Amino acid sequence: MPAMRFTFAVRAARATADGLSHLTSVKTRRVLTPAPRMLPGGVTLDPQQAMTKVPTLWQTDAVATRLSTTHTLPMNLSILTTALVLAGALAPANAQISVDTSLNALLVVGDPGPSGEQVVASFDASGSDKLVVVVSSEHAFGITSAFSIDGAEYNGRAMIEAVQENTLPGATALYYLDNPGPAGEIRVFMGMKNGGLVTIYAVSGTATGVDATGQSTTTSVGITTTSANSLVIAGILDGGQASNGNGADAPTADVPLTEVHSAVWGINLWGGHGSGYQLVASPGPVAPSFTTLGTIRLRTVGAAFGPDGNIGMNYCAANANSTGSIGSLSVAGSATASDNDITLTAPDLPTFSWGFFITSQTPGFVANPGGSQGNLCLSGAIGRYVGPGQIKNSGASGSFSLAIDLTATPTPTGFVTIMGGETWNFQCWHRDAVGGMAVSNFTDAVRVDFQ
Repeated sequence: MPAMRFTFAVRAARATADGLSHLTSVKTRRVLTPAPRMLPGGVTLDPQQAMTKVPTLWQTDAVATRLSTTHTLPMNLSILTTALVLAGALAPANAQISVDTSLNALLVVGDPGPSGEQVVASFDASGSDKLVVVVSSEHAFGITSAFSIDGAEYNGRAMIEAVQENTLPGATALYYLDNPGPAGEIRVFMGMKNGGLVTIYAVSGTATGVDATGQSTTTSVGITTTSANSLVIAGILDGGQASNGNGADAPTADVPLTEVHSAVWGINLWGGHGSGYQLVASPGPVAPSFTTLGTIRLRTVGAAFGPDGNIGMNYCAANANSTGSIGSLSVAGSATASDNDITLTAPDLPTFSWGFFITSQTPGFVANPGGSQGNLCLSGAIGRYVGPGQIKNSGASGSFSLAIDLTATPTPTGFVTIMGGETWNFQCWHRDAVGGMAVSNFTDAVRVDFQ
């Protein structure tokens, strides 16, 4: 069986939250991954500003940076995608981190009321297939009061708790949501707390669900991955090393964990939080770890997410369809042309919608072609998969797939055979309805470099 290359795209944001404090430590490291793609741009870091000391508020702040495999790009995801497509280039699917500077919010400290609801931040996870939130907090009444994080939601949808360590006096929890959809507020539910810190990840290239989890009360957490090329995300709470629960340190991630967040909160260093991720090539046990000054009141969690098995690289910004979701094309199978094993899948479509796939060797960008609600991401000689059985209906699931024959690839002048060394781009066009009127839309596109 030919070797398959799995890649992840990760956008990570860190939100800080505390009462009478300022952010005392934040660290960001460059991500190093195989096969770097050289892109224009230079490192951009917005300086951290001291937190306003407001007794009844949590202040959420964020550092702006986008790390690619070799460079930091001073632009947000949507601008980056559009700019690269217009230039005829593609956004890489290698591991990368971006922090959205719009992540600013005020959160109530103390008892949030009967609902226990805390607005963490507004966040746009529409370009990802998984949203992960790591939360650390502790009880406002000291080290003898039990505390747990009750839940999290994104855009009104409940997130799934993967793991939580809430031995006295604090808690760290990891939540995730597959196919998060359009931008919305991230909310965390918990009772009386003295502050806390949150790290937000928008992840692409992972399978649905969670592969494995772990939790501990030490600086490391054991996880046994069951899939090759897994993504592991971990977080830790330092609940304070003094006898009264103050004097916390800012935990730093140990290599090979890539640090995303390291900070403390509270005027007396009430608590510290760290989070990071790593890619794990082979299935088996791993133990992501952190370094912090203390050895007590540590709450550590971790979760592994397996790859989705897709090939190719997604590119080109798609517009939301009538469901509010953005259709993101996936290509599964083998990039070895002689294997003739490729399946195209278009998820998150309107239910019972007709559509078909298109292909070309040339990427492009045309906004709203022919009055469509979406963007055409191909140009040049565009072929349509409209032969017998190739026009599909999304049915009740809002999704359809097509196994294509690489020896019968449609073009305007007839069928051709895809050969190794060629690059082909794929996209899906589908019908839709807005306000009772018939319209159409497109998914994003995928580039496949055949071997």
